[in-house]
Amino acid sequence: MRFTILLLFLIVLSSTARAGSLTQTVRGVVYDAATLQPLPGANIIVENSKPMLGAGSDSLGRFRILNVPVGRITLKAMFIGYQPAFARNVLVYPGKETSVRLELQQDVIEMQEISVTALPKFEPINKTAVVSARMFTVEETDKYAGSRGDVARMASNYAGVAFANDSRNDIVIRGNSPAGLLWRLNGVDIPNPNHFAMEGTTGGPVGMLNNNTLNNSDFITGAFPAEYGNALSGVFDLRMRNGNSDNYEFLGQVGFNGFEFGAEGPISKERGSSFLGNYRYSTLDVMDKLGVDFGAAGVPRYQDFSGKVAIPTRSGRIDWFGLWGDSEIAILDSKNKGDDLYSPQGQDLYNGAVVAASGLSFTHFHNKDASSRLTFSGTYQNSHTDIFRLENDARRRELDDNYIEYKISLDYAFSRRFSARLSGESGLSIDRMAFDLNGRIYDFDREAFYQYFNNVRRLGDGPTFTQLYTTWRYRLANNFSLNAGVNASHFDLNNRKSVDPRIGASYAFSPGQSLSLAYGKHSRLQSLVTYYFTDQRAAEKAAETNLDLDYTRAHHFVLGYNHIFTTDLRMKIEAYYQRLYSVPVQSTPSSYSILNTGSEFNIDLHENLVNTGTGKNYGFEFTLERFYSKGLYFLATLSLFDSRYVGSDGIERNTKYNTNFVNNLLVGKEFAFSERNTLFFDLKTAWAGGQHYTPIDLQASREAGEEQRKDDEAFSAQYPNYFKLDAKIGFRHSSGNITQEWMFYVENLTGHKNILSQHYDSDADEIKTIYQLGVFPMIQYRIYF
Repeated sequence: MRFTILLLFLIVLSSTARAGSLTQTVRGVVYDAATLQPLPGANIIVENSKPMLGAGSDSLGRFRILNVPVGRITLKAMFIGYQPAFARNVLVYPGKETSVRLELQQDVIEMQEISVTALPKFEPINKTAVVSARMFTVEETDKYAGSRGDVARMASNYAGVAFANDSRNDIVIRGNSPAGLLWRLNGVDIPNPNHFAMEGTTGGPVGMLNNNTLNNSDFITGAFPAEYGNALSGVFDLRMRNGNSDNYEFLGQVGFNGFEFGAEGPISKERGSSFLGNYRYSTLDVMDKLGVDFGAAGVPRYQDFSGKVAIPTRSGRIDWFGLWGDSEIAILDSKNKGDDLYSPQGQDLYNGAVVAASGLSFTHFHNKDASSRLTFSGTYQNSHTDIFRLENDARRRELDDNYIEYKISLDYAFSRRFSARLSGESGLSIDRMAFDLNGRIYDFDREAFYQYFNNVRRLGDGPTFTQLYTTWRYRLANNFSLNAGVNASHFDLNNRKSVDPRIGASYAFSPGQSLSLAYGKHSRLQSLVTYYFTDQRAAEKAAETNLDLDYTRAHHFVLGYNHIFTTDLRMKIEAYYQRLYSVPVQSTPSSYSILNTGSEFNIDLHENLVNTGTGKNYGFEFTLERFYSKGLYFLATLSLFDSRYVGSDGIERNTKYNTNFVNNLLVGKEFAFSERNTLFFDLKTAWAGGQHYTPIDLQASREAGEEQRKDDEAFSAQYPNYFKLDAKIGFRHSSGNITQEWMFYVENLTGHKNILSQHYDSDADEIKTIYQLGVFPMIQYRIYF
């Protein structure tokens, strides 16, 4: 109530501000969609502007449109021989120049032309992805209630995607383990880009990727094109935007993700070069240092930086990007006041992680139809954990591990357009890996530590992973395209190879309606900790029994139907089948499968794994979406699916992630009281089946003094259905060259008790239930200047 009164007060106050129209500059670059070369001489206009506002692109494809009224606009780019491209409902702030990227496709001459209603804003940037793919805008990561400015949490609203739990941003796609997801940033495959990241997982509680530095990007959930290798479930193909090459701009923000400061501007206005940088520090840590008691046994401390430098050259460009994050937390049962269920029983736990990635790219335009890109990159990931057991007011070390992985990579890609109908791209990537894996745990029966990791490989003697790909796109007409390619890879640790063909087709059979069909064979390596895990208790002489593991492999089949009713409303339906094989399971009969791992804060490791497991995922997805128009948007998705696996015991079971259904509904509305003041509301409801789990054997747990599960009943039980309502209210005020935003969020507004997990409490001698996020309010403030 107080927040609403404050907003009304600000609206009344701002209405007395001096009159005058607020305007800003809209800038951007126009590219050829096939070769990604800048298009000089293109015409860009602001639709429905009076008088007409527009500009032409220069020799570097850049354009600047001056004195554009603030608010929502639609840009249209035109070039002779190309289909028009649109950027719809672009939000123009007075305190920050608006940057837009436009890509035009060359027109295909046809004897009998069919009118095709296109919606370029939400078509994927990668035109070879014809199914299960969409481009998302940076604004969506802020707009969707419950997203917290996190691209992973935003993606959970799309059809076929679900979160494993509220405490992490793992992406579960069509029943697959989140470990099957590929993260790519500016063309470079990167490790888990989350704070408190663990090797072998792809999610975490807080994302490192800062949406204030990202550009529009692609999210793909199946049968993805040949350029993406080493992935099973999906691809996040992310791009960082360039900084402002004409003026200096600054950003300040405080919210759930941290205290944040950003800066961007020109390095050389004449050459069009620019820089972009953003630093963020944990809000909770700052508040803790100020004496605020959160009532928890541990406070997460983290910081991160992301930045980019872009330098155009006479015949191409040079780009550098960097991403770094550092995080740590101490969850101490010794300081637990008895009301923190997340504190490990009888233990003090210390955990931390460091993730870094950086790349330097050289793009060369050979001619108007051919270009190449050479990238040198490096990534680093370190996660460490220490656990102490509490005994009679004393602490006894129980576990300590430290995993360090790093690699250097070379990536080369060559693109060529042979005609308006035919284009192709081929590429090579070489990853040289290194690691330092150390881990030990105390065996209380033997009263001694045993080492489950003790292996070091420097870059000179580490394994090498090599990938080759080629992909072709043939456009028979403007309404029909056929894409085909192959991805081949080799891992020299155990001389494993894979050749994965991909093919897809899209046909627009009438205005606004199209059918798509795609098939892909996909393969993914195991994590390095899986290969090098050693159980020294299993034999007198320890051995790394997983070194010969093959890829986990899958066949994807997807059929899609897309109906664009208007430029603002579309419906999408997809049906899919995925067959997984060569899945690591234990050599002796058990229910274990690597398909159920990847969403925990610890690594589930086993020795003596073999590639004899299988799995299958199949389902149906429905999306009805109104894109933002006239102050209103909504997104409704329904996913119905079944996810099964077979372990070494030969029994078909539910996977851990087989929730069977996921239903999301999002709606948002903006009220523009004037060009200076806007009030906005966003709501989201999520309803899904509960996760499957293995029941606890209470009697066996009592006898052992620790938790025991019924392995013969693995994943036979299911938690109750999940429900969550998130809401957001915000106010935007513009004055002069400054834009300010205040936002108030409430997650799980109804306080619904969703079960996270159950565990055996040996002290209380009972099974206890841990619930997910309760009512969770947050405030965010942002200023552009």
